[in-house]
This record gives sequence, C-alpha cells and structure tokens, in this order.
Amino acid sequence: MQWSKKLSQWKNGRDFPDTPQSTLSKRNGFYFETSCCDRKKNTTYKQIWKKTGRLPTKQDFTTYREHINKAEKEGKKYATHFANPSESDILVVPIPKAGKNFAHFRLFCEGASLKQKKELWKYVAEQIEQALKKKDYVFILIHGNRVPYFHIHILFFRKQQFPFIIQQEGLRSMVKRIPKPLFEKLDVLSPFELNSKLIQMAGRNALDAGRGNPNFYNSFCRNVFAELQKAAMSIATPVATDIATYPVKGRHNYYKVLLNQSSRWGKKERSFFKGYLKYLTKRAKAEKHHVDTIMLDVVQSALGCVYPSPPQIQPHLSLVAQEFFYNLAMTAAMGNEPGTKMNANDFECFATEGAAAAILYIFNTLQKNYILLPRDKIALVTPIFSPYLEMPRLSDYNLEIVELKCNPDNDYSLDDSEIDKLKDKSIKALFMVNPSNPAAFSLSKENVDRIGHIVNTERMDLIILSDNVYAGFSDQYNSFMLSCPLNTITVYSVSKYFGTTGWRLGLCMVAKNNRINNILKGLPQKYKKVLEKRYETVTLHPSTLSFMERVVFDSRLISQAHVGGLSTPQQTLLSIMLYFDIMDRKKGEPYRNTIKKILRRRMQSFYAQLKTKVNIKPTRTDYYDLINIPEITSNIFGERASKYIVQEYEDLEFLFHLVAKYNTILLPGSGFGTTPWRFRISFANLDEKDYSTIGRNVGLAIKDLVAPVLN
Repeated sequence: MQWSKKLSQWKNGRDFPDTPQSTLSKRNGFYFETSCCDRKKNTTYKQIWKKTGRLPTKQDFTTYREHINKAEKEGKKYATHFANPSESDILVVPIPKAGKNFAHFRLFCEGASLKQKKELWKYVAEQIEQALKKKDYVFILIHGNRVPYFHIHILFFRKQQFPFIIQQEGLRSMVKRIPKPLFEKLDVLSPFELNSKLIQMAGRNALDAGRGNPNFYNSFCRNVFAELQKAAMSIATPVATDIATYPVKGRHNYYKVLLNQSSRWGKKERSFFKGYLKYLTKRAKAEKHHVDTIMLDVVQSALGCVYPSPPQIQPHLSLVAQEFFYNLAMTAAMGNEPGTKMNANDFECFATEGAAAAILYIFNTLQKNYILLPRDKIALVTPIFSPYLEMPRLSDYNLEIVELKCNPDNDYSLDDSEIDKLKDKSIKALFMVNPSNPAAFSLSKENVDRIGHIVNTERMDLIILSDNVYAGFSDQYNSFMLSCPLNTITVYSVSKYFGTTGWRLGLCMVAKNNRINNILKGLPQKYKKVLEKRYETVTLHPSTLSFMERVVFDSRLISQAHVGGLSTPQQTLLSIMLYFDIMDRKKGEPYRNTIKKILRRRMQSFYAQLKTKVNIKPTRTDYYDLINIPEITSNIFGERASKYIVQEYEDLEFLFHLVAKYNTILLPGSGFGTTPWRFRISFANLDEKDYSTIGRNVGLAIKDLVAPVLN
C-alpha cells in the first residue's frame, strides 16, 4: 500500500495501528512511553493526550534497567522518561501523580475512546505530511521486544541522519540506506550471523529462505527405526519393574528373533527390514564377520546400552556405509577411472556428528600431525559454505587461502586456468563442497578428471577434502573417489537428504591405502618424536597409526578416545537410511525423484514471478540457488535499471530493504565467496506457495530501488 493512501486513511480515522507492541530507543521526533513499573489498569487519568512543547529536561542516557532498579529501590511506581534531544513536538499522556508529563501509551490504547484514537492518528498523519512538504524524510517505527512498555515513535530527519528513509517521491517505498562505516562492519559478518539479525528485524511472520534446513523428512526410515527399538527392548530380559538386562552374545539367534519380531510390523516396513537383515548377512559373510555378531550389534546399537565399539564405527553400519559410498561415487563412472579398479571394502569409514564435525576432526588432525602448518596454503573451490571459508583463517590454523573460483556463466564449473593453480606445490590441500553450497552444482566430469590427472601425475602429495552432503540431489554427481581415490577424504551427511539435521548423522571415508599415510611416514624426525609422545597412551607403536586412526583418537583428545564415537542409536538409524538409499537406487530412485520434483517446483514457482528462465542441468541439485539480481533486474526493467541498482546501492541495502518492507530473508552470496549482488536462496525450507510470494517480493524490492529510472 502506498504511504499516501495510508496517511489518508489515518486522517479519516481508518486502519490506524491500535495497540502497537513496541519499544525502541529515543531519536528526534515524538513518542509515547509506558510505565515500566506500574502495570495496574485501574489508574484514572483526567487527560488522555495533549500536545506539548519540548520537555524541559536534560538529555538522559540512563538505561531502562537502571531507571527500573531505581524506582523499585525507592518503592515508587512511575513511568520512566528519557529526554527528547530534538525540538520536535512530543505527544504525551500525563501521569499526574508522577508530577511529570509521561506517556503511558499502553493504557492509552486500552482505555482511550475510539474518538480519541482517531484524533491522535489524524494528528500523526498531519505531522508526517507537513514534514514531507518540507522535504524532510520520515520513518515510522511500530515494533517491540515483548517488554511491558510500548512506543510509537515517528522520526523526522534529513537524508543522511538515519539509514532508513521513506522516499518522498510519491511515498512509494521505504529504502534502507546503510552508512559506509556500518556497511563495512556488516560486510565482514558471517552470513549466518547476519541471518540471525535479519530474523530479529523481520519479526515472527518472516519468509526465511536463507537457512537450508529442509521442511521435509523421510518418515519411513524413522518408522522402521522405532519398530526396531521396540523389538530390541522386547528381546531384553526383564529383572524388575522398569529394569531389564540388555541382550548379550549367545543368548538368542538374533537374526531369527529380529525376523520374528518384524512379523508384527506393517507390510512395507516388514518387507524392508527383512531385506535389510538379508543384506547385512550377505555383507557380513563377504567381509568374514560372524552373522550373529552383526545382528547382536544391531540390537545393542538400537538400544544404546553399550559404548560405541569400536569408537570409529559400529560393524553393522560399516558394512552398509562402505557400499553406499562406493555406489554413490560410481554413479558417474565411465569405466576407466582409477576408482573403478577398487572395491567397496578398500575404503574405511568414521561415523561423526554430522559432516561439520567430520570436517573439524579432519582439520584438527591435519594440524596436530604437522601436515598443515601455520601460513601453509590450501585451495578452496568457491563459492563455498561460509564457515569453511572462515575456518582456515582462524588463528587456530592461520592458513593462506588460494581460491579456485567457479565460473557462474558455465554452470559453476572451474576454468582450466583455475584448476592449474593446483600445480603449485606449496598448496597442501584442496577443499570443496561438491555439489556446491550455495551454487548448487556438482563440478563437471571434466573438472574432476582434470584435477585427478594433476594429482596422479604431478601432485601425489595433494590432499583433497570433499564435503558431499548434497550429492543425492544431483542427477550427475562427479566424485573425486573416481579420479583420485587415494588422495581423497570424502565427507557425507544424511541431514539434508533425509531431513535429519537435528540427529547429527555424518560419515567420512578414505581409502585404506591412502597417500596421507605416506605423508605421515615422510614427516621430519622432529615432528615424529612429538607425535610418538602424543599417541603413546593409546598404542605401543604410535608411528604405525593410520591417518584415519589418528582422526578417531584426536576427535576425543586422545585420552577420551576409548569412550568416543557417535552414539549407537544414531548409527543404527544412519545404517537404515543408507540401506534405504541403496535400495532406492536399485528401484529406479522413486524417493530421490520425488524430492527433486518438490525442490524443482519450488524453484520454478520462484523464478516464474521474475521472468527468468530456470537453467536445468544434470549437475544441478535445485537445493539452493544464487539469485543474480542485476540479471533479474535487466529481465524485468531493462539494462538501464540493472546498471542503476548496482551503481546506486550496496547489495546489503537490497537485502535489508527486502526484510524491512517485505519480511523476506535471503543470505548475501559475498559471504560464501561469490561476487556481490548474488543472494543465496534455499528451496528446501518453505512451501511452494511461499516461493511464489518470495519471487514477487524480490521483484517489488527491485522495483522500489530502481523507481527513479523507470518511466
């Protein structure tokens, strides 16, 4: 609604804010203030409101809390007052027994007559119109922090006095101008810290498309897991009320017992679980494990009644995870890659508290084992998940970053010139999210093969760390486990694909004969002596520890490693989900295709509002996108408007305006290492209709900013 129409309504006694629940700091203008101490509603007032001049009090910077404490200490009940530093008029509600002109606006809203309220808002509208005629700018605040005092605060100021303005030209839009010092501070904030501030600014009904937590989850696997837990409890031996002893080796044939217990489940769950048990049996025999030991592991893990053993990963999960990772990597295999010459059991896994924990554990071990030293170089494929961009720069690591910048005009693949930076032998490691966050593309097969060739011919000492959380969403996921498996550490989580962000279910995997072990063997003798001392409490032969073993020990500061490991119920659920994915691929991927359709419809619903064609590619995940505001502006309003918005505004001004006026939250792409004026949107966490609204809001926000150049 245009502000001119809103002011007209106020003057005519219609659609005015009745009970603003607000509190804010004082600026020039007029305001209403409530009592922070006296909450009684039976106080009577002879006069509800009146116009006064500037209050004859000195400027007061005392905090509300200090005023309240003083009032309570003196046993007084009165409204607090902060002197208004301006010469503008103040509308107040006097409280006679306080002896001062105070404004108890909450009681005004509760007790004033409709006529008095209409008179008030008519006066407010007239004051705003007068200010606009003088070519002043106006900002109206009616918001709050759920405290027992409420304000309406109307500000008059010149353009440079305050970052928020209602533009005078037709009163069309409210645009947040950010002063340069403030912009510089905001620009260095983590996107997720900025997101928290935007949420506070937007209020309760915001459309938050900034965060990537999916609003969908896999219900079937949870049902199977719940049934398994009940079955495991029924197998336990009761010894007293509410007490049982957990199942132990040799007490039952656990395969038969579990199969019998599942006969009472639903048909679909029963059939799935039967296949799961047969799968574990087959894998156990192939890996020369005793079948009943694996079945007992399933039961005990579901109950969570014993420590994780071994701390690295439960045996039953390891059997599933190895094949899951291998199958995932092989989806794009052509048959001649190095990874195709390996088998699933050539790799080993470590179960972690999500992918983020795995990354931290790996970085920590690389540092503690002198593989990454302060001021060493690591390469990052950007744009990338912002914490990964920030972490290497922390004083804990103090690493120098070499960016390999993906080309947004070529499906976020890497140009050859970027890949060839890896020939620099001072670069110790390559780190990426693949498929990427926020660009939402997998690296191309050509990229992965070229990097693999460099690693296998020139850079056998280069460590590749790849976060593959979004691999399941891509029709063509290209894995480094194919092109350079001996140098690659793969990290994965089911958090997005199965909607388990709260469960913290993650894995990392390396080849058993990985080349990082060779790097450890080649360390200078002075470092080897330190590491002998570091690991001497957990093994008689510290020098023989593999890289993966060191990651596991370091994850619990070595001394606590014997009680380390991901909780066993988490590992059991993860095992069920990975098996579900293995079977989904064998059945033509009905689950994955359904998830893809949901995400793609949301994305298309968003872009339909912006006259922008969706770039559908097999390497695309559809989970996120980086919105190109200049391109969208050009599509809707022309090239002149596109140039104007970039020249006249900072990208964060658009972001803040989108929040302030349209309650819509995106994240700045610059925080992920991409160019300004690209914003991350998640298509995972809202409903389809919401993305249509967000698309419309983005278009309206652009229109507000480019209004001066429109015909």
